[in-house]
Amino acid sequence: SSLRLEPSVGPVEGGTRVAVGGVARSASLTCVFTFRNDSSVRVSGEGGVCLTPASPRAMTASVSMRTDGGLVGEGEFVYHSPIVLLSVQPSFGQLGGGTRVALTGIGFVPGLPVWCLFGFASGRESRPSIGVCVSSTRAKCISPVSAVDDSSVVEVSQNGLDFSRGGPTYLFVASPVVSFVHPSRVPSGVSLVLNVVGSGFVSSGSLRCGLGLSEPSRAEWVSCSVIRCLVHCDHSGNRTVEVSNNGADLHFSGVSIHCYPTPTIVRMEPSSGPIAGGTKVRFYLSEQGPLWSGDSLSVAFGSRVIPLSFVGPSRTITCVSPGSSSPAIVGVQFMHRDVRLNLSSKLLQFTFHDTIGITSIAPTSGYAGSKVLVTVTGEQFVRQGSVCKFGSQAVVKGTVVSSSKMLCAASRLREGAVELSVSCNQHDYVKGLPFSLVAKSDTGLQSYAIPSSMATGVGNMVTIVGSMFGIMTSDMVSCVLRSTSEHFRARLMSSTSILCLSVQSPSPINTSLYISIDQVAFGSVSCEVTFQPAIQILSIAPSRVGSLGGSVVVSTSLLTGEISLECSIGTFVATAEVVGPSEIICLIPKLFGVGRYPLRLASAPGQVSNDVPIDVIASPYLLELRPSVAPRFRETVVTVVGANLPRGVVDCVFGGVAGLSGSWQSSSSVLCLFSTFNLVNATFVNVRLDYEQFSSVNELVLRVCDTSSVLRISPSLFRSGVSSTVTLFGSNFRTDAIVVLCGVGSLRGIVADFASKSSVTCKLPANLVGNHSLLLSSDGSRYLDTNQYLLFVAPFEVYSIKPTSALAHIDHQITLLGRRFSPYDRYWCCINGKSLRLSVYISTTSLLCSIDAQNPGILAVHIAEDCNDVDSSGDAPWALALTKTKNAMSIFPSLGPATGGTVVTIFGVYERGGEFNRSIEKWNCRFGITSAAILRLDYSCNCIVCLSPLGLPGLVEFTVENGIQSWVSQFHYHTFDVHVVNSRVVVGSSLEAFVSIDIRTLMVNIECKFGGLLRSPLQVMGPKSILCDIPSLPPGNTSFELVGEDGGVLASGGMLYVESALPRVSSVVPSSGPVQGGTLLTLQGRFEGLTGAIACLVCNVSSGVVDLGGSARIGCLLPPASSAKECDVGVVVDGLVGHGDGVRFLYLASTKLLTVSPSSGPVAGGSVLTVFGEGFHVDTVVGFFAEGGRPAVGDTRYLSSSLLLCHTPESSVSGKLGVAVGHDVGGMLSWEMHFGAVVEYVFGPLPTVSIVRPSHLKTESLKRIVTVIGSHFEGLPTLRCSLGKRTEFVSSSLVLCDLDGVEFGNWTLEVSSNGADFSADGRHLYISDAGWSRSTLLWPSQGPVDGGTRITLDVGHLHGALVDILFDSIRVEPLGYQLDQVVFTSPRGFGDLALRAREVGVDVVSGGLIVDRFRFVYQEAVVVEPVTVPSTVQPEGGVMISVTGCGFVDGSQLTCQFAMGGETHLSAASFRSSTSVQCLSPAGGSGERVRVLVANNGVDFSASSAQLVYSRVPTVSGVVPSRVAGGGGDVTLSVNGAHFLDSPRLTCNAGIAHWVTSSLVLCVLTGSLVPGNWTVEISNDAGVSFSAAGSISYEISAVSLPWTARPSCGPVQGGTIITFMSSNGAGGEDLKCCLCGRCAPMLRGEALHEFVCRSPAADVEGTCTVEIYVGGSGAGSEGIGHQE
Repeated sequence: SSLRLEPSVGPVEGGTRVAVGGVARSASLTCVFTFRNDSSVRVSGEGGVCLTPASPRAMTASVSMRTDGGLVGEGEFVYHSPIVLLSVQPSFGQLGGGTRVALTGIGFVPGLPVWCLFGFASGRESRPSIGVCVSSTRAKCISPVSAVDDSSVVEVSQNGLDFSRGGPTYLFVASPVVSFVHPSRVPSGVSLVLNVVGSGFVSSGSLRCGLGLSEPSRAEWVSCSVIRCLVHCDHSGNRTVEVSNNGADLHFSGVSIHCYPTPTIVRMEPSSGPIAGGTKVRFYLSEQGPLWSGDSLSVAFGSRVIPLSFVGPSRTITCVSPGSSSPAIVGVQFMHRDVRLNLSSKLLQFTFHDTIGITSIAPTSGYAGSKVLVTVTGEQFVRQGSVCKFGSQAVVKGTVVSSSKMLCAASRLREGAVELSVSCNQHDYVKGLPFSLVAKSDTGLQSYAIPSSMATGVGNMVTIVGSMFGIMTSDMVSCVLRSTSEHFRARLMSSTSILCLSVQSPSPINTSLYISIDQVAFGSVSCEVTFQPAIQILSIAPSRVGSLGGSVVVSTSLLTGEISLECSIGTFVATAEVVGPSEIICLIPKLFGVGRYPLRLASAPGQVSNDVPIDVIASPYLLELRPSVAPRFRETVVTVVGANLPRGVVDCVFGGVAGLSGSWQSSSSVLCLFSTFNLVNATFVNVRLDYEQFSSVNELVLRVCDTSSVLRISPSLFRSGVSSTVTLFGSNFRTDAIVVLCGVGSLRGIVADFASKSSVTCKLPANLVGNHSLLLSSDGSRYLDTNQYLLFVAPFEVYSIKPTSALAHIDHQITLLGRRFSPYDRYWCCINGKSLRLSVYISTTSLLCSIDAQNPGILAVHIAEDCNDVDSSGDAPWALALTKTKNAMSIFPSLGPATGGTVVTIFGVYERGGEFNRSIEKWNCRFGITSAAILRLDYSCNCIVCLSPLGLPGLVEFTVENGIQSWVSQFHYHTFDVHVVNSRVVVGSSLEAFVSIDIRTLMVNIECKFGGLLRSPLQVMGPKSILCDIPSLPPGNTSFELVGEDGGVLASGGMLYVESALPRVSSVVPSSGPVQGGTLLTLQGRFEGLTGAIACLVCNVSSGVVDLGGSARIGCLLPPASSAKECDVGVVVDGLVGHGDGVRFLYLASTKLLTVSPSSGPVAGGSVLTVFGEGFHVDTVVGFFAEGGRPAVGDTRYLSSSLLLCHTPESSVSGKLGVAVGHDVGGMLSWEMHFGAVVEYVFGPLPTVSIVRPSHLKTESLKRIVTVIGSHFEGLPTLRCSLGKRTEFVSSSLVLCDLDGVEFGNWTLEVSSNGADFSADGRHLYISDAGWSRSTLLWPSQGPVDGGTRITLDVGHLHGALVDILFDSIRVEPLGYQLDQVVFTSPRGFGDLALRAREVGVDVVSGGLIVDRFRFVYQEAVVVEPVTVPSTVQPEGGVMISVTGCGFVDGSQLTCQFAMGGETHLSAASFRSSTSVQCLSPAGGSGERVRVLVANNGVDFSASSAQLVYSRVPTVSGVVPSRVAGGGGDVTLSVNGAHFLDSPRLTCNAGIAHWVTSSLVLCVLTGSLVPGNWTVEISNDAGVSFSAAGSISYEISAVSLPWTARPSCGPVQGGTIITFMSSNGAGGEDLKCCLCGRCAPMLRGEALHEFVCRSPAADVEGTCTVEIYVGGSGAGSEGIGHQE
């Protein structure tokens, strides 16, 4: 069976006496405790009681009861850890017990009861009390009763038997006693320190003091009989003072204080003032409760606190406003000893505005007794509270038009001068300006009316010119037609003119018009006016006219009599001519605007017709014809160029005859087709454009000429590089035509010189090459082929002449050596610029000229096509020296080999028939000291011939003598060491030979002689080098000799002619290279069968072959050169030289790198780099060098010799790299790497753009700065944004972009660090021209910063397009689509701005573009305080309640939510301030408590709420007693009724209310009572709504009552409104006020306890005593001061 153990729990140390129930009591019982480790302990169970053994730990043990007969039953025993009690709180309590004591310790077992034992130190017994276990460390107990002060040790147990040991001490002390408090009367709504006097106060941190049921506050212990505590009366009434020594036992003392009501602020005047301060501000108080003294009372304007030293008896508080640094709205709050006083049910605010000022008024005068309207000009006017003050006569409301303009209107002002001043708060008036009020005068004169003649049946505007109009206003003036006495509105234009509006007469009449002021005629003279029938326009033609004028035919109604008309278009006046009884022509002048204008007619007297619209377009104006010349007997398309050419049907008029319709091209051009077949003799033809209703304003002249024809030209062959002239022979050439010559391509515009009608000449440019057709144009636009051709050939060149010297007086033949001689050309030998005779063509390299005998001297010899034209010469003139043949010795030759044997002829020595002997023996020749034999005397030339002996190289003296006379000259011995370069040649090649003497210095004419054939030198290559043509010879050996001019052999050698083919070069790659050399050249050509030594030849400089690519390709390195030049390329094989036809190589000058821009770029490459330098060419490349790596070559584009464009390559490293330029010649790169030739370039990451704020701007924004957030921005001068003008670097992740000047639209904003490479991940930016989109498309448009607002966006205008939503650049995922709406929730506010209200943009993105833009306002979370005002309303609803809190925002979506039961009701809220809103309560059930929540956006309601109670309005059915006697002391009334609530807001209007039951309230009347009938009302909500009234009457004797009155002075004529305020609420019916014995009745005013009466008239000035009487007897008196 199951055993019942009592108790069934106990501590682990054992020893618990457990009674086993349900078994027989016997001595043989044994209890077996079995633990979880299967160990068991047997104990005696004698008498059915077992002592529990110790347990190793807290657990549940199995208990079995056994006897000798076996198992009796089983049960369980719970072991728990020993309980250790640590503390009790409070540690002391009252003698009467009942204190709730909190126990703290360890070892409690939750779920088990707790027994608390208070062991008294005096040994008195105490019974355990049962508590409750809260947790494993906490428990609660109730203290027992103690008769005397004593201490006790608290122990606990969870089985009622085993108590803890060593617990904390608990003291029993006497309860505190309160005898009295000071003060005993305190104002409500104020916190103050209360002195409590009594006994039994304990000095502890738990000492508390409080009022009634309010939360007690910490008290200050002064002594055991005095404590001090801070208390606060929320509302008026009696409050009991309660004290607690330990913070737990609150003792009700029975001593109470009285909280009396404090006055409230009824209104504040004024509520605004200037920022300079000094405004006198008055606060008007209610009469509820007595006034507190002004001690320690202050008022705060915002943060500026102003002490108040006095509160006047008239229940007004006056202070002077402080100054403010800027215009602002601040709160106004009263303070009492730094404690805020809640003296007003509504928020008091004071507005600081800028100080206003007046600069002028207009007009400065007006009529007395009439309405005046004055425009006041000044500064800083505000719309609220602005008034105008006309001296002491009137204060009127001002109408503020702008901050600098105000209108002041007043009526019935008296005559005189006043000061007109203004105020923005009706108190602080600024210094005004004088304004004069004058009486109406009849001195105004009306002189005349403009116009004096008007049309009948229509309204006419008439200007009356006169005087004295300046003091009128438009609203007081009218115009009167005397014939009908009808008044017409008028407008005052100036002091001398008035405009009468809509003056009309139904029939023609002569009458007068005069001015009326306030229905009274002004002036004595009328203006005579005449009404005539109006002219009617029926139609006009044309209906369009050009802006440069024209004529319009106007059809009108019948014109009668003589009439003078004028025509007007808009404001432009035109001349009108009457051409018939109903037809007028208007001559339209030049107009200055296009558009639609009204056209009207006006007669001279002022009669105006109806308006007819006419369109004014820009007049078409012709500028030029293209072409301006047309050929006769042809059709020609002419472009008419002009301005304002309208689109439409247009005719091209040609010589007065309309042609085909023109083809409109644009507003500046029209194409016309003109035919000249019928123009036989005409030369000039006028051209114009005709439109449907008008023509072009001018005409142009087209020239017509006969067609020119070309029969032949002369010459047809021209030398290229030389300016030439060609003559065209034909017919119909005219001086007014244009002849244009053209080569191949687009060459045009060469103007001809006219020689006659049959010939013209054209000068050809020098840059033409090849064969070209000749074109001719007679109109400058169309070119015709003449079927004539021009051939331009390269010019010939002359290298040298042979010989360079000769004898005078004899004929000679001169050989000219050069190239590009042609057998088809004629070459003249020119001597000293004169034609001698035609030369003889020998070959393409030589010409032969015959020269007649000439006198001695130097002749200038050159070859030309025309000796008079230097440009036709092949070279500069060559010098030919002619020497004398008589009377002067000369030798020929003058040089010879050192081996001797040279035949030397001596001239000028021997003369036939002379005196000397002809015997040869008499003559001797001597070379130096060596004599030479005379060979002969030659009589034919009078010369001597001798043979040179052996000599030494050098100059020697040559002497001829005959024994009588000697002649001396010089002879040059030389030694030739000839080296033939090409000893192995093929026919057609060239031979280069080197000699050891300076050929040019010796002026030696050397010839090359091959196998006995004489050939002339082709070219002198250098000082010791000549180049000779090799003649055609059969294979084999042949001789080679250098022969002097005398035929002597200077040197000789041998030549071998071979049969193998000469190597040929067809191309060289590359064809250019640097002068430094080293470039690998590849020569393509014919190189088969080459077995000997091979070399490349570039500019006659050889270079070894480095690569042999077979019979068609050879590679070699380019040799260096001294300068940039172009030369031939060839191949040398065993002395055989092979060239190509026109294969040339160009040496390029050295390049120089100056700078690159930009100087940085992305590592991905692709940046466009501009490279500046010198010497660039098409093969120049740009390389990027990293340390230790191969150069990376950028894609380079050649622009000029100083400018390259390069696309940077991809870089594997970041940082600085070197940039150099080089040459890419056939894939072989050579770099300019010398010092100064390398510049730096920085590779880095491309900037990235993450966020752009704001992402939406308006074009009208004054400051359009956007913040760009990203990475890798660099503070370089080249940093810039892709939009805007200016970029400012802030950090590597932040830049500012100035977008001033950027037009509206969708843009992508990117950033570049180098000014060229922009980030690829730009962000969209939207600039709108019309501000934000309509907020109705986005609802709600505001929400809390925590996000989560459910937002609906209307996207129907996007026609179903899918959209993305960006909240301040943060993408938001839509929740779904509903019809034409998308729904999403707002994210949490961004970054550190999450806790502040701010405005963000909501971008609607479709297709990657921003298609719409809205604004969303993040707001602070709304917090609602728990109490509404009123807190109780009627169940019917409709009561305006005030909800206080924080975070309220003014807006149309501000909403209150009333949560009642399971339903919610929404009500639109009225914004009062950020801490207060108002809303109407819905209907509810009586006694129902409702939660009130607030949302700024109508969706996100506050988490906190206020409580509102629905209750019936209390009703009063009776008051006992109903009649009381006044005179002093408090009176208690019993008010019977229904629906009274036990609430702190229960109020009685006659005194202090005390709730007894829902149908009974006690109302304590305090203070003196005024006789009369009074109404008693009860309110459940502190006076917001009172009950239906019951009434009582007071019957007391008359006593003095305190009254205050304002104002305290007034005029003797009486009529002053005097306001009386009763300071203690006294009052009644049948009151009157008496001043100096004259009385007037008193009436109730608008405010509570306010009465008014009108002062009677007085006989004299002076001071009166004011007496107030009720029922005919005096009720009080008060002197109100002296009158000023």
